[in-house]
Amino acid sequence: MVVDIYGVVPVIQSGNCQVSIPCRGDRYAAMAGDDEMIFTVPRGRLEDLIMGLRHVHETGSKLPRTYKMESEYELPESYAKIGEMLGIDVTP
Repeated sequence: MVVDIYGVVPVIQSGNCQVSIPCRGDRYAAMAGDDEMIFTVPRGRLEDLIMGLRHVHETGSKLPRTYKMESEYELPESYAKIGEMLGIDVTP
């Protein structure tokens, strides 16, 4: 088991949640990637975190967020008006 000293020890000492960046050891031993972070929650606050995540789920939000890239998308009408005022053709 790999334990991140920068992500775990301060949480145990303070009782607060913490976000940390994986160190070299995390990258080597735990295979942490460049796009990953460590979020540590003290045991006494897990119930609050779980309740919050359930609320996010029940209200229809999705975690993690997904992104959608489109080469062209329909601009809001207000954008089209601004483009027209500037003499820019914003039709796809």
